[in-house]
Amino acid sequence: MIHIELTRAELLAAGADCDGLSVFDSLALASWGGDRLRYEWTEDRQIWALLCEDVRPHVGWLIDVGLLPRIVLPRADLSGADLSGAYLTGAYLTGAYLSGAYLTGAYLTGANLSRANLRDADLSGADLSGADLSGADLRWADLRWADLSGADLSRANLRDADLSWADLSRANLSRADLSGADLSGANLSRADLSGADLRWADLRWAYRYSDDPPIPGWTVADCRLQRSA
Repeated sequence: MIHIELTRAELLAAGADCDGLSVFDSLALASWGGDRLRYEWTEDRQIWALLCEDVRPHVGWLIDVGLLPRIVLPRADLSGADLSGAYLTGAYLTGAYLSGAYLTGAYLTGANLSRANLRDADLSGADLSGADLSGADLRWADLRWADLSGADLSRANLRDADLSWADLSRANLSRADLSGADLSGANLSRADLSGADLRWADLRWAYRYSDDPPIPGWTVADCRLQRSA
């Protein structure tokens, strides 16, 4: 449990507006003692802050300016939760249950989602650059237009996932299960696909450098993949 104390002056100096202060005060995320904000950053309050649509953007701002620590919710059950647009940069969510969750446009840069359950989750347009998704279950996940550049997806289960037009440049996809996945139009430049299962995957028009390691059954023409004749 993390105990946090801030003064109203510190919040205002960091750029908080009256609306942000009143939201936290009225919804009892924190209790005021004079001009000082005192609260405990417990797991329950972290989950509540993420699920409350009115509070979520203010929490993101507090984390971004360094007035709140990152979200730490290992093995938390957030199945089916609406976390669209949530600020989860650097969050520690290893082993979390996020199956069916809505994470459209969420900020997950550098987050640890290793071994997380993200089956059927909507991550379209999410920023997962540099995230750790090693061993994660992403079957049937929607990752269209997601930024997965530099992400670690080694041994991840991406069977039948939709990765069309996703940025997977420099991603580690070694030994990942991509069978049946839609990778059409995805950026696979410098991605490590060693040992990955690409059976029945759709790689049409995916971006790949001609000097990248070859993918069996596919050729590169003008940096775009097409099925071998």
